[in-house]
Amino acid sequence: MPRPGRLGHVAFVTRLSLRLGVVVLLGVVLLFGTGIFAATQVQQDLLPDISVPAVIVITPYPGASPEIVDQQVSVPVENAMQGVNGANTVQSTSSQGASLVIVLFKDGVDLKSAEQDVSSALGRIRGLLPPQALASTVQTFSTNSLPILEYAISAGEPLGDLAGQLRAQALPKLKGLAGVSSVVITGAPTDEVDVILDPKKLATYAVTVGQVAAALQQASIVQSIGSLKQGSATIPLQIAGSLTSLDQIGKITVTPAAAASKTGKPAAPVRIDQLGTVQVVSVPADTITRTNGKLSIGLRIIKGPNANTVTVANEVRAALPGIESAIGNGIHVEPIQDQATPITQAIGDILREGLAGAVFAVLVIFVFLRSARATLVAAISIPLSLLVALIVLWWQGITLNILTLGGMMVAIGRVVDDSIVVLENISRHVSEGEKPIVAAYTGAREIITAVSSSTLTTVGVFLPIAFLTGIAGSFFRPFALTVVVALLASLVVAVTVVPLLASRLLPAIRAEGVERRLRLSWTQRIYVPTIRWATAHRLITLGAAAAFFAASMALIPLLRVNLLDQSSSPTFPISITMPENSTLLDTDAETQKVEALIAGAPGISAYQATVGGQSDPFAPPGTVPADPTQAAILVLVQNGQYDGALAGVKHALSDYHGPAKLQVGQAQNSSNASSSQMQVDVRAGDSATLQIANDSVLAALAKVPGLAELKSNLVASKPQYLLVPTDKLAASGLNIQTLAALVAQQINGQVAAQANLPQGTMLVRVQLPPGTADTAATLSALPIPTAFGVVPLSTLATIQQVSGPQTVNRVNGDRDATITGTITANDTRAVQTNVSSALAGVSLPSGASLSTGGVFAQLSTVLTQFALALLGAIGLVYLIMVATFRSLLKPLVLLVSIPFAATGAIIALVVTNTSLSLPGLIGILMLTGIVVTNAIVLLDLVEQYRDRGLSLHDAVIEGGRHRLRPILMTAFATMLALVPLAVVGGGGGIGGAFISRPLAIVVIGGLFTSTLLTLILVPVLYSLLSRFASRRSTKDLDEMLDAAEDRRFKPLGMRSTGQFAAAGAGNYAFSLMLEPEAGRLGDRKVLEVMTQNGLTVEPVAGTAKMRIGVPGVQATTPAEASDKARDRVRGLVPASGYTLSEPEPISPDGDHEN
Repeated sequence: MPRPGRLGHVAFVTRLSLRLGVVVLLGVVLLFGTGIFAATQVQQDLLPDISVPAVIVITPYPGASPEIVDQQVSVPVENAMQGVNGANTVQSTSSQGASLVIVLFKDGVDLKSAEQDVSSALGRIRGLLPPQALASTVQTFSTNSLPILEYAISAGEPLGDLAGQLRAQALPKLKGLAGVSSVVITGAPTDEVDVILDPKKLATYAVTVGQVAAALQQASIVQSIGSLKQGSATIPLQIAGSLTSLDQIGKITVTPAAAASKTGKPAAPVRIDQLGTVQVVSVPADTITRTNGKLSIGLRIIKGPNANTVTVANEVRAALPGIESAIGNGIHVEPIQDQATPITQAIGDILREGLAGAVFAVLVIFVFLRSARATLVAAISIPLSLLVALIVLWWQGITLNILTLGGMMVAIGRVVDDSIVVLENISRHVSEGEKPIVAAYTGAREIITAVSSSTLTTVGVFLPIAFLTGIAGSFFRPFALTVVVALLASLVVAVTVVPLLASRLLPAIRAEGVERRLRLSWTQRIYVPTIRWATAHRLITLGAAAAFFAASMALIPLLRVNLLDQSSSPTFPISITMPENSTLLDTDAETQKVEALIAGAPGISAYQATVGGQSDPFAPPGTVPADPTQAAILVLVQNGQYDGALAGVKHALSDYHGPAKLQVGQAQNSSNASSSQMQVDVRAGDSATLQIANDSVLAALAKVPGLAELKSNLVASKPQYLLVPTDKLAASGLNIQTLAALVAQQINGQVAAQANLPQGTMLVRVQLPPGTADTAATLSALPIPTAFGVVPLSTLATIQQVSGPQTVNRVNGDRDATITGTITANDTRAVQTNVSSALAGVSLPSGASLSTGGVFAQLSTVLTQFALALLGAIGLVYLIMVATFRSLLKPLVLLVSIPFAATGAIIALVVTNTSLSLPGLIGILMLTGIVVTNAIVLLDLVEQYRDRGLSLHDAVIEGGRHRLRPILMTAFATMLALVPLAVVGGGGGIGGAFISRPLAIVVIGGLFTSTLLTLILVPVLYSLLSRFASRRSTKDLDEMLDAAEDRRFKPLGMRSTGQFAAAGAGNYAFSLMLEPEAGRLGDRKVLEVMTQNGLTVEPVAGTAKMRIGVPGVQATTPAEASDKARDRVRGLVPASGYTLSEPEPISPDGDHEN
């Protein structure tokens, strides 16, 4: 154990701060100024920038069935991705007309390089994909790509006119705002030029849809055709076709096939307006959007990667009134999603609750120290430490988000602890009669080891959080960094600024006040008899502690576990699934019924319905066909009314009895299940085996209590038409690929060109009239041009109706089915246990396997990672304590006490009926550091007393008595700082959902029991262990080091008194005996100060006494000289802990005078 004065560099920092007080104060002012500036400059976001380690490949294949997409696109792409460097898992989903492949990579991969590797792999297989498949889109996902604002816009005019107004008025203004990356309009109809061809006229002229499209493409081509020489200059020459009017489009000619002419000669060209009509039409969006029952258009704002979310949002809001005025016509803008508001709310929360917590902490200091000046000294550490954390965030380019704000909120109650401990010790020294400047140094120096070690242990607790892997690591790394920086800053403040301000602000205590302040306080009068009894009855004390621990562990079955508390969320979804083959209008009709039921539910501020959204949430708009059987309603909750609104909506929907399946609180297509979603993945090598396994798992899960709304994405097959070529196809001069292209053109139409009309730029689409081929009969009659004329499709192929899957899902090549369900019980862990038991009893067919996902996988992963983080934290804490106590056994006392600290947390969670969630896990990590911190502060002084010669029993009693006040102060300061958080639960919003009541409840409950633990159980365990632990090796080492220091100090003045001499008349010399009080060894720093001030020191052999020589005392009388000699020595010796004898005159030869 380091003895007093053996603290070297850290104590030197305190000494230097006292010497350079003006410089330190100037540094404090600069830090305040820089911190306030950094607070105005740091970027603000809802979440940290998190890039999911995945690359997404989307390949549209218009008109292709899921099985065709799977075989011809998804499987080749999936095989190509298997060879990409760093790829862990390859998933694919094949749906009607589109393929989605997700490549999951190892944590830490460079996503830009991974994206390039995926693109290169796609390029190598592009020739293997069908020509009808469109170009693949490669993209990654980051939180920066999420919209920061989303509005629903409605008006009294038709949506088509409103969309045009928005494109003309809103898009240019919003895109021009600083920080806006893109503005997306959703759910709006678009205008296009439709060329509607008459099938009979096409047959008459032997013209195909493809030929008309090719003619339009040729008419709008832009192509370089060379250059012209004009002197020495070369001028490029190009030809540019442009479609500028409907009349021009109608006059474009198409040359029929030669077979159309009876003479065999080429037929005369025919104009497009002879084959059909050309018109501008409004194409409705493939989704229908309503807000509060009114048709609306969505407006999404996406910011740039380096832009400030709050600043951009404010600029957008400021621009909206001008846009509304310009459009007019009763336009109404309803905010649907806003990332900026939770940020500003969270900042307001931390300012309000942080201020309240700081006030409570300051009140604790004032109540215990009863000094306004001392309170001011300690209170400065809170803002200064947090401002230093802000400076580091700004310097490192880390945003101010709910994680970093949460770190600051957590740090508020802890950053003041170091200052409290240092200030309390300085205040105690002052109360014992020391001068403030001396007390500031000796008090800080005496406690500096404990403060440094305790802060480093807390840092060691949070440091492993920064090394969590995956998305959890990306989320919590900024949180851990914020807490660690604030704690380290608080340590620096405690050993520099606090002693300096204490030396300047604390008043000296008069002699009559010293005796009064040395009396036992009322808390000490209660504690000292208690600790005496506990140390005298160690087995009874330990038995009682073990019984209390066992009783608290028995409460674990009552403890609910929930990954994230959703009660502070501002929204929740309602998903609607219609039967297969339902049309968009069918789904819309049922959605309107649902809207009517929830319109009057309590706690709802607004709701937005989207009918017919994309089946894939990752796909960019327009790349994947909409699913007409799906709809979703996003419900916006009034502040703090989540539970009531959710219950009200569920009650209202109990009156719905339509064909749609409703699911409240979890989006159907959410790739990340929330805390209410269970997921089981079933895999097999073929579809038949997968179906059997899927059905078996569904049957087993249906019996699990607390689980509802079970469904599988392996739904029943839907009908499909299959074209089977006849023998006449080969004789017609066509092949299967050509026939497929001709049929696809006539069924789906073809976008041929782009027209620049006065109304704006529009696509030109060539197609047959709607309903031309919507049944098997009309499909059979489709005219197909061949080398021998036009024939109906039925001549070349027969049409069969078959069944096929809606989607085909694969994971690493195996067929995959996902079963989901909603957890209706409050205890997620209990449901997980029941689900695991049910799945264990499922008899799977050969080749099938299953695994749990959703919240179960998240819960398991998070708990595992936090368990590893806790083990890593305990390892770091143990290492720091071994370095502090220079013992392998004594730190075990503190490690044994860590599980006892969790007892209060468990009791508090059960009593308040609060689930253990992510914030609660963070609170448990905090407790690990806090209980060790208080124990270090206590045992450090106990070790110092033992080094000074006190017995084990007396050292434990005296150490506890002197450390009682700082431990109680830090405990109450931390608990009261979290009271506002426990009461209001983080102020609501997403920030409140993260740093919420569970964290505060865990820390307050755990800190209450851990404080009692530190003051009673730790001393008992320490005294018990010390009976078996030898201190000989440490003392031997100390003696060797002391001997080395004795030799170093010898030349500084350790001379015999025989060298003293009076220097003439009125010049006297004296010697005084300096003796440490019982149990205290001489402080070598005191001896060094004496020799530096011209005194000499001579140790008295066999004792702890020292003879101090005082030469050259100027006085007119011996009595006056004696008083001066005594005052001179007394000014260099601490006011307490030493006895000083009366001065004795000495003769010039060093003998004492009689």
